[in-house]
Amino acid sequence: MERLTVKWTDKVYDTLDPVDILDNEYSKTNYNKLLTKLGEYEDFEEIFRTKMTYFACELLKDKEEFSKWLDRIKWITKKCDEYARAEEQGLLLRLPCKIGDTVWDNDYGNPCAYTITGFSVGTGENYIDEPVSSKEVVYYFSNYSGTITGSFAVSELGKTVFLTQAEAEQKLKEMENR
Repeated sequence: MERLTVKWTDKVYDTLDPVDILDNEYSKTNYNKLLTKLGEYEDFEEIFRTKMTYFACELLKDKEEFSKWLDRIKWITKKCDEYARAEEQGLLLRLPCKIGDTVWDNDYGNPCAYTITGFSVGTGENYIDEPVSSKEVVYYFSNYSGTITGSFAVSELGKTVFLTQAEAEQKLKEMENR
């Protein structure tokens, strides 16, 4: 695309072809604002085009590499679309922590570290029969030696179970001050 502006020092833009400005709502001040925005857009477009042209040329030199790049872009696009549809349908579950993460519990009057060993949805023997709205993610944990094990519902995070030791200590202080 042909540039409509010329850039001088300190982000001062001017037109390549002078334009007569009538004294109205498009006064010289508004014109200068529009000119600056257009100039910034044109600068960005030039930088983007230069970098993308260089990148594409490098890939095109190696047709096999370019083909792999296109396949990867298609795969990423497909995955993004799948995740977006799953999220719209309420099928995407975002967990606050993963297996192997450390959580902190104040059961014994001081913060104790536990490692997440697994998780499930729902509780008890008949959790499959429960209404969907009552199902909750349940995490299972154990201490470093595996001698203490247990579980907690995700709704307990921030109340009795914490993602950091500092949060657990803060909650313990609050409980002592009551």
